[in-house]
Amino acid sequence: MKGKHGRIRKHARKRASQRVGLPLLDHRRHGLISAVRKGYAQFLERQSNRVTKWRYVFPDTDIPIIFIYDKMRGDIVTMWVDDSVNE
Repeated sequence: MKGKHGRIRKHARKRASQRVGLPLLDHRRHGLISAVRKGYAQFLERQSNRVTKWRYVFPDTDIPIIFIYDKMRGDIVTMWVDDSVNE
């Protein structure tokens, strides 16, 4: 993977492993992208014309996460565990 797209994907995988404790495998990444496109993820805010913030719960783990989606590249930028659900 070369270029910005590859670096963003590598960053997202690293942050998923660090912050969520799950590897961002292709089936999970595609699931998140599909959830955004089909409206299954909960929209939180628009950060710019191409970057939006979403909330989603992985069905296989029940871990609530917040993630950043880049519309121009059609990929996940970063993610973290949604701590507001536990409050």
